[in-house]
Amino acid sequence: MLVMKKSKSRKEVVKWLDSTLAYAGKDKSCNGLQVEGAEKITRVGLAVDACLDSISMASRKTCQMLIVHHGLFWRDKLPSRVNRVWRARLKECFDSDLNLYASHLPLDAHSKLGNNAEIVRGMKIRKPERWLEYEGAQIGFKGKKSTTLTQLTSDYEKFLGNEVRVFDFGPKKIETIGVCSGGGGFAAAVGEVDALLTGEFNHSNYHFAKENRVSVLEGGHYATETLGLKALGRALEKKLGIETVFINAPTGL
Repeated sequence: MLVMKKSKSRKEVVKWLDSTLAYAGKDKSCNGLQVEGAEKITRVGLAVDACLDSISMASRKTCQMLIVHHGLFWRDKLPSRVNRVWRARLKECFDSDLNLYASHLPLDAHSKLGNNAEIVRGMKIRKPERWLEYEGAQIGFKGKKSTTLTQLTSDYEKFLGNEVRVFDFGPKKIETIGVCSGGGGFAAAVGEVDALLTGEFNHSNYHFAKENRVSVLEGGHYATETLGLKALGRALEKKLGIETVFINAPTGL
């Protein structure tokens, strides 16, 4: 028996995304529909980056829309010219009639579908509360979990499916854990937690973490930002009945 795929109009899908991912804070990303493509959507791809690999894979998988965490257009980095890289990305979108939708901080901060909410859920952190104000909104969480750094590292690696880099600066017994995905290593400067689960931790954050006695677990920028997209895909399928597919283009970083 032939199973007909459900389809929605571009307008319907964008309206649902804009409403679901509404965000009170500021963001350098030009969130929302960045490239307009097909009017009817039956399959949506979800990828971390709007790179040529992700766009090309979405095209090959016959997606009519690609939702990304890191879009093409950023308010402080709008291109002054279309070079070869920009041309190739845009051409692939236009040739395949692909809609491109971006959601940056809204997808980090979302209380149910966000990257940080997914880490809290997956790591079984208790009594989570909003934490870490950034550009006018709280994007992270902190909560309770009695554990050791060794056990927390093992749990985080198992959850993410990759190796985690550890900076052992905090107390031996961990009770309070902060969560901030992607490039959220700066949260260590705030203190207030025994350990921080993040994606990327850099040099400028190192001494703040050490002096605040916050152990940092760096799980990878890419790995921690696949989580919200996958949750969003499940919600899209449930709410709108559209088929979704995760587009994996890892950087290893």
